[in-house]
Amino acid sequence: MPSPAAIILAGGASRRMGRAKQALLLDGASLLQRSIDAARAAGCTQVVVVAPAERAGQWFEPAPDLVLALEDPPGGGPVAGIVAGTTALAGLDETIPVLLLACDLPRAPELAAQLHAHLAEHGTAHSVVPVDDEGWAQYLCSVHPLSELRSRAALHGQGRDLSVRAFFSGLEARTPRVSPELLVDVDTPEQARGAGVQLG
Repeated sequence: MPSPAAIILAGGASRRMGRAKQALLLDGASLLQRSIDAARAAGCTQVVVVAPAERAGQWFEPAPDLVLALEDPPGGGPVAGIVAGTTALAGLDETIPVLLLACDLPRAPELAAQLHAHLAEHGTAHSVVPVDDEGWAQYLCSVHPLSELRSRAALHGQGRDLSVRAFFSGLEARTPRVSPELLVDVDTPEQARGAGVQLG
């Protein structure tokens, strides 16, 4: 299996949380750092972090394998972040799998490991999008051939304010079911406390 790359989406304003959820701690590491480490543990040799450059050293530790990107203009939403991250992967083979991972998934390490295991078993030619217990596709913790992301980015431009479901409309993907608790994200203080995340 070719070595995957990763795009970690961390450009959101965290309005519902009332503070930067990227920097909230779980088991001694920020949520963003946990997502970065999860991508590395899943074999990603190049990791794009979509976040303001000035947050390096605060939300996450800078490292040689990290590439920083930011949606244009900043605050344009997750699709704009996906487009910015895809652009930052210039020069890579279009067949490599790319892990998309939001920064607010407390169980990111286990989730990324399950997605990596699925790729190892079934190959990398198709997108892999887990579904929750209600059958909803979870695009912000999924894997896609780089060519798929590039073609959709070319179709939608910068992607500002476009919904994630619209960006991936018509996508053909394998849809494995994973443990529901792995798909839980944290948008509010109540959700963070329920996941054991420290609020400061």
